[in-house]
Amino acid sequence: MTLTGQVQVTAGKEHSEWYRTKALANNRRAKLITATQNGEAFDVATGVPESEIKTRSARSLLQLARQFITHEWDNAAPNTRKRYVDTLAVPVVAFTGKGKRPSAAVLRRVLTTYLLIPEAHRRHVPTLEESAAAEWIATASRPVQELDKIEAATALQALGRDLDGKAAAAWTTRTRQGVFHHLLSFAVDLEELTGNPVTGLRSSVQRGTSEVDPRVGRTGPGKSASRAVGRYTDSGELWEERNLKRRAEGAVRVVPIPPRLLAVLREHTAEFGTTSYGRLFRGLRSGAPVSASVYCDVWRKVREAALSPEQVASPLADDPYDLRHAAVSTWLAAGLPPGRGRRAGWTHRGRAAQGLREGARRPGRHVEPRDRPASRR
Repeated sequence: MTLTGQVQVTAGKEHSEWYRTKALANNRRAKLITATQNGEAFDVATGVPESEIKTRSARSLLQLARQFITHEWDNAAPNTRKRYVDTLAVPVVAFTGKGKRPSAAVLRRVLTTYLLIPEAHRRHVPTLEESAAAEWIATASRPVQELDKIEAATALQALGRDLDGKAAAAWTTRTRQGVFHHLLSFAVDLEELTGNPVTGLRSSVQRGTSEVDPRVGRTGPGKSASRAVGRYTDSGELWEERNLKRRAEGAVRVVPIPPRLLAVLREHTAEFGTTSYGRLFRGLRSGAPVSASVYCDVWRKVREAALSPEQVASPLADDPYDLRHAAVSTWLAAGLPPGRGRRAGWTHRGRAAQGLREGARRPGRHVEPRDRPASRR
């Protein structure tokens, strides 16, 4: 092949570039002249304009996501790590160039089990199909600098859907969008973006109005156990002990206990005791925390025994967590003191409580302090 076009650049020293045709060489020469007329500095080592250096060194969205996850990994709980990985796999797959691509299922699998996991924590060995998909997305992932508000809005919409295409729960969607927002803020810090394109979008993350107040109460659990897939824990085990969520090392979560419940708790510990490190409820064999599948199975049997068939078929007390949520919401809506909510580990802001109370006072609405399902005969 004959190389017929040459461009020479002098930027501290001479640089040459050869092109297949004279027309291509002239086109390149025109771009360099335009950069010179615009007052751009040229890189001495390569002879190219500064703007091209930035473009060549720009991170792809895949590279940014990997760097962000690695940066957050050590200080994140296992389930938070999982949320980062699962969430960011969605925009990384979506923000790619054109061309024949592997299936979405294979791309997601290789991202969540390998590519987005920090190298020191990878345990999965990719298959040949996954390796090919990894090579493809590493090449096809587009530069972060190309992510504008339209692209960001598309990504936010994708995060509002589950894998089956159905709309995700509102809390799930807000959490995913929050992760994406943090990723793009990280890009701003790295000077990959001049501003966060998610900011100001209509589907941007909405903040909640409640949080746990660490200053109230009389009981003080000081550790929690997170359950997650082994690749997201430091030990590789399903359970990992951690500090309490959003609390410093050694901090405790103090929650008041009414006298009646305290008596029950004392009777329980007197009969069954605790583990050597203070766990109250644990598995019979290993002493590990009771898994959700176990207590949810028990809860299902309790519902069937205590409720009528119509109530069993309804959402009433469908999940153990519903007990706390329903009780506290009912207390606040009925106008009871905020301290009642703190018994369940909640605090509330005046605005949230006021909204509940206003709802309770609407015409045609009556809230009892406690709704009791009809007894099953």
